[in-house]
Amino acid sequence: MKSKRKIALISATALMLAAQAAQAAPQSDELGAYGGLSVGRSSFRLPSPSVPVTGKDSRDTAYKLYGGYRLNEHFGVEAGYARLGSFSEQATLATGSVTQQGKASSVYIAGTGRYALSEQFALLGRLGVARNKVSGSNLLPAGDSLQGSINSLTWGVGAEVKLAKNLALTADYDNYGKVSDKVKASTFMLGARLSF
Repeated sequence: MKSKRKIALISATALMLAAQAAQAAPQSDELGAYGGLSVGRSSFRLPSPSVPVTGKDSRDTAYKLYGGYRLNEHFGVEAGYARLGSFSEQATLATGSVTQQGKASSVYIAGTGRYALSEQFALLGRLGVARNKVSGSNLLPAGDSLQGSINSLTWGVGAEVKLAKNLALTADYDNYGKVSDKVKASTFMLGARLSF
């Protein structure tokens, strides 16, 4: 509960700072609010359990919904939700073969950076904190459970191509760090961002 309060406090502070900066900043095509949707592939790093593993499926489809505010030409704030997809792991127990499954998600807030190489093309960066969660089934010994929630550092890099005044295509690599005590996740996504 304390972690949720901390994230809510950080989010509220970032939004208040963004609003104050917006009032003082000169207007430009690159300033102001934006929102986007990205879709791509997630990759999970799963630990080796204490029992023999016969197979793993550690990749899935992922998507991210996000919104943010550019404070100036180079810096901004962003918050979003990512559904990171699911994974599975097959192992052999004395009673036979079992499959452990999990689904991961993340809610994050981050500072953003942008470096324009031309009017149409820019490099992007992101650094923040995320509240990550893995839910699912565990048929392995309790010590091998992959479920849980954790706060992690998240970071990402990417690029955007501006198609119109308010529309850009994006490509991003995002690292969510630990999504539970034992599982790490990252994504590569393509998407579209709309500026308001």
